[in-house]
Amino acid sequence: MPGHRPTGFAAPGRTWNASSLTAFDDAGLVYSCDLEGTEPFRPEGHRHLQMPITRFETIAQMRARGLSDTDIVDAYISDIAA
Repeated sequence: MPGHRPTGFAAPGRTWNASSLTAFDDAGLVYSCDLEGTEPFRPEGHRHLQMPITRFETIAQMRARGLSDTDIVDAYISDIAA
């Protein structure tokens, strides 16, 4: 909304590093959605809350595990149907 500071952020493709976590704190963000986990948590040494995104692996994560295109599509279909 114009004139209002953002309170949260979600990095595209769950890309983050230690500098980005510090930048979220420096920007005064209340929460971010970048890290994996099962419950909300505060990254060690940081003020903002992480709201984990864990339902789906990214395509890059599945490729790193050696999954084929067919395996990736099947995994997404299975997760959506669950």
